[in-house]
Amino acid sequence: MAVIVKHYNKTGQATQKQIQTVIQQRQLLAVMDYVLQNTYKITANNDPRYKTLLLKKQELTQGHLLRQAKEIAATVGKTLDIKDKKGSPASHKKGEQIKFPAGKYYIQNQPYTLKLAEQSYQITIKPGNVLPALTQISSKNLKKYLNRLGLTKTNATQLSDVITDWQDSDQVSKEHGAESMTIKHQLPSSPSNKPLQSWQELYAVKGVDAAVIKKLQQHFALSSHQKKINKDYANPSTIAMLADVPETSVQQWLNNSQEKSVLFNMHKQAIDKVAGQEIDLMTWQITITDANQSLRLWFNHQKKTIQNWQFIPPP
Repeated sequence: MAVIVKHYNKTGQATQKQIQTVIQQRQLLAVMDYVLQNTYKITANNDPRYKTLLLKKQELTQGHLLRQAKEIAATVGKTLDIKDKKGSPASHKKGEQIKFPAGKYYIQNQPYTLKLAEQSYQITIKPGNVLPALTQISSKNLKKYLNRLGLTKTNATQLSDVITDWQDSDQVSKEHGAESMTIKHQLPSSPSNKPLQSWQELYAVKGVDAAVIKKLQQHFALSSHQKKINKDYANPSTIAMLADVPETSVQQWLNNSQEKSVLFNMHKQAIDKVAGQEIDLMTWQITITDANQSLRLWFNHQKKTIQNWQFIPPP
């Protein structure tokens, strides 16, 4: 933080709003760390940015946690007075170690609320298949979904073809695809012919740039252990776009409508192919929101690794 502010002071490019945004993002990252500490004991990580947020491998003492929270509050000129459940100031014995309760935060429909001083954070934890997985979705559904997301039919087909060719095991290029025998990719790399391992890998795919990856991150999970999205956690509009049906039909389907028209039965069949009861408990989508912005991360609960995180500005 100090380095960022010092850099802005030298260049004269930072506004008060920009500095405040950096401070708020730092607070969200600290809350993210706290949430993850309360879901498991850290054993590994694969997002290099997370290394800077990890505390000592030993379990945190309550005093250490309090000091950290007070330091966060001090960055915005606030003082922090944390009280325990009985209403008295929290205290601990010197050297005492506190074990966080396992599973304090887990997948559920209702969001959690965490309050630190005057700031309130909403924490939402959903299963990995709340969004379609880029590694599981069929080429046909990918084209339709991209088109419903706003891409032209041509652009949706081109993007779908190159992503499919990158992941499938054959060497037969689709109409707008790019197998190693036909097209040179942007980077000195041939298609992996296996499911994507990271968002960064997409930079090697023909026609994919940072703007495309950002859009994909908003509407897809990188990977999931379920082919269908979960109907109880997914947004009805997502189900509608993925099934290529009106959202009203999805609402009828979710409400177990007894409608027997031919059109609704066709829509129901399309929905059944992309959404269901299946739930991915291995990958979690965690969203932490304050009054100004959100931080969303994809977390592999089985491997105890963070796949990706991104800040989401207010709408």
